[in-house]
Amino acid sequence: MSLVSHLSARCLSFFGAQGKTAECLSVIVSDMEEQKQLSSRPGPTLIVCPTSVVDSWETEIYSRFAPAFRPAFLVYYGDAKLLSAEQLQDLDIVVTTFGSLLPAGLQLRSFKTDFDAAKAVKQSQHPLFAVKWRRVILDEAHYIRNHNSESARACRLLNAEHRWAVTGTPIQNGVNDLLSLFMFLQFRPVDTPKLFHAEFGGNQKRDWDTGQQKSAPVNIRKLHAVLSPVMLRRRKDSKKADGTPIVQLPKKTILVTEANFSPEEAEFYTQLETRMAARFKKFADEGLVYQNYTNVLVMIQKLRQACNHPHLATNGKVATPGYQEEGKSLLDSLDAAGITAVPEAPPEGTSSSIPAPIEEKLERLRDILNPPFEETCPICLDMLDAPASVVCLCGHLYCKDCITEWRDADGNSPCPECRAPLDADPLTPLPNVQARVNEKWPPPPKVKAEQKRIKAEKAAAEAAEAAAAAAGAPKVKRKFLASAKLIKLMEELKKMKANDSTMKCIVFSNFTSFLDLCMTTMKHSGDGFRAVRVDGSMDMKSRQKQLQIFRTDSRVSVLVMSLKAGSHGLNLTSANNVVLCEPWWNPMPEQQAMDRVHRTGQQKPVTVIKLTVDGTIEQRILEMQASKWQVADSVLGEDSGMSGDGGKKARKLSIQELFSLFGMKR
Repeated sequence: MSLVSHLSARCLSFFGAQGKTAECLSVIVSDMEEQKQLSSRPGPTLIVCPTSVVDSWETEIYSRFAPAFRPAFLVYYGDAKLLSAEQLQDLDIVVTTFGSLLPAGLQLRSFKTDFDAAKAVKQSQHPLFAVKWRRVILDEAHYIRNHNSESARACRLLNAEHRWAVTGTPIQNGVNDLLSLFMFLQFRPVDTPKLFHAEFGGNQKRDWDTGQQKSAPVNIRKLHAVLSPVMLRRRKDSKKADGTPIVQLPKKTILVTEANFSPEEAEFYTQLETRMAARFKKFADEGLVYQNYTNVLVMIQKLRQACNHPHLATNGKVATPGYQEEGKSLLDSLDAAGITAVPEAPPEGTSSSIPAPIEEKLERLRDILNPPFEETCPICLDMLDAPASVVCLCGHLYCKDCITEWRDADGNSPCPECRAPLDADPLTPLPNVQARVNEKWPPPPKVKAEQKRIKAEKAAAEAAEAAAAAAGAPKVKRKFLASAKLIKLMEELKKMKANDSTMKCIVFSNFTSFLDLCMTTMKHSGDGFRAVRVDGSMDMKSRQKQLQIFRTDSRVSVLVMSLKAGSHGLNLTSANNVVLCEPWWNPMPEQQAMDRVHRTGQQKPVTVIKLTVDGTIEQRILEMQASKWQVADSVLGEDSGMSGDGGKKARKLSIQELFSLFGMKR
């Protein structure tokens, strides 16, 4: 430990549940003892982490140390923020969140350089920046993978003798994720974008008129050579010198299980994909893909939702999702939703009227929306899903569920990025902002005219439906429609229960609307499955209550959970089965979700079921996942034989990838 503790910069990359917290605490305490022998006292250690992980650090510190030997410890959050720098300097460990690190009233991204930002931070008298830290540890360091974010710059400005970046997933989307870590760790001379790209490549340039992107090849071998001396990498299959595993864990089995569409579902999906592909081709032919990127993401989302249940892709036009009107086919609901082969106008409920503060930032937001939309939510760290995202008055983007929960936590939580107040913020839907962008920078007249025609036809059809209802049309009869995914989910749950009557399983999905259908299916199946639910709309107290029921109530065998709510910061070893209802672009959150179960403390073998539908967009997403794993493994050293075009494989949703997702060849 002595060697590691004295390195001024270190990147710890452990797969989940591999003892990152214990490793860091052992170094801190070992260093304290060494300094005592030298009759000196080291400065305090600052640990910066997501809010959901704070409790884990607090639990570890209280459980690992007897009271007489416990380091002087504080969570810098809430009322603790009133402490001065002098009071913090007398502690051994301070744990805080990325949000608490941001100085109130300062937008750090507005400064041209870190030097200018540092002067402003000094004037703000924020206590965390006035302390001389022995070391700063970033837990879940991939949180700052965007080096231009407020949090990334704030972390770089901390005054620290030693810097550690701790993460199980240092590369989530591509090698450029490492740039921000290099900047925080001060890996000179490659800790600036210019020098990083000069040495390793990977820089991207875009022609804003055509939307075409070019990326320099990545020098994988050189990047690997630089990382090797400064990164401690531990996988679950890592072994000691004698060949025995470093961490003893039960076996984990991952099975990709295919669900088969019914003939009607297959026809529905084929028609939907055909229409979405035609829309995308129209954008591509006119060079408008990146100018309509959020629309393209909505189209992709419809295809993904249709793989789970057809009704999820119908714009809410089905009165009760999951229940099919008797005498109507799935294609009828597709037509009723107005999903045609021509790009439609902004979705229903979308308004081009936006608050004045956002209007003032519209040109900057246009730059964010028009390129490949690669923004991540600063709270859950996942790629933003455009239809379910919002824009704050300060101009920052978040998942709606994440920022709503953040704001409602104590009634007046500020923006996590810039500390601007949120109590009166309307949280403008991102599609509304896109609609205003399209209004100010309109699409070509031909596309616009076609959009108006489709909108008029939809309005006429809705008026006819309203007239029929007013005339006393008979009450519509509906029956529950179990999709291929729901049927396969129930089959897998029955197998688990047959093998182990005490089994517990976590069912993950990206779509809360599909979680609704899962709960309904289990409730009415008659198979005796009792379930609880956790998603991003729940406050922390409600989440903890549901999790406690799942852990302790033997009658509850299933926990349905949104992937964002459960991908990090939780210990759920009471379960030993996981079902991932659909694949996600980035395989890292899926890996982290599995690690909630397959971690230290697990006593049973773990089975992970990944549900997919063959011949759909899900198969293509799995191929993209494999590409991202290949890039990460190559750079981090598990597969150094990869060729030097890793930069191309690392990009998210390039034009070529979009063609592939729609089942088309360019």
